[in-house]
Amino acid sequence: MKQQIIIDQIKFALATVTTTNGFYSNIGTKVTEGKSNPFGENRMDGVDVIDGDDDIETTTEAEEIENHKLQIIIKTIAKSPLTPETARKQIADVRKAMKALLNDTWWIANVRRWTNSGNKFEVEQAGVKIIGTESIFIIEFDTLALEEA
Repeated sequence: MKQQIIIDQIKFALATVTTTNGFYSNIGTKVTEGKSNPFGENRMDGVDVIDGDDDIETTTEAEEIENHKLQIIIKTIAKSPLTPETARKQIADVRKAMKALLNDTWWIANVRRWTNSGNKFEVEQAGVKIIGTESIFIIEFDTLALEEA
């Protein structure tokens, strides 16, 4: 299944996000998939990968090919207190890890295009502390019609 391989590739890339690998943060020390609250009460640096909507279009030239636009949501969190600058560095780390996928031979052969469609960070109202970030990526790939995505 291409969709699961894409998720696995992203998780592997995000697992490299540590300060010893030249990143700003250590969010790669805990990588989870699809958790609503993966970091729990005892917050620790981490990142969660969630696959969202998969919009499918059949090409008019060849109806046997389906074009997928898969939304991937990447949420990060780090130990508080944080500053807006730290949150922006977490977003930069996610983008840098995703960019590294452009060197992966499977990714090059199977992902037609990908874009970072948005980034944001949340602020804790009570203490005005950054609690995490969210980046949204759109991954475009093709499958045969009705093939497992």
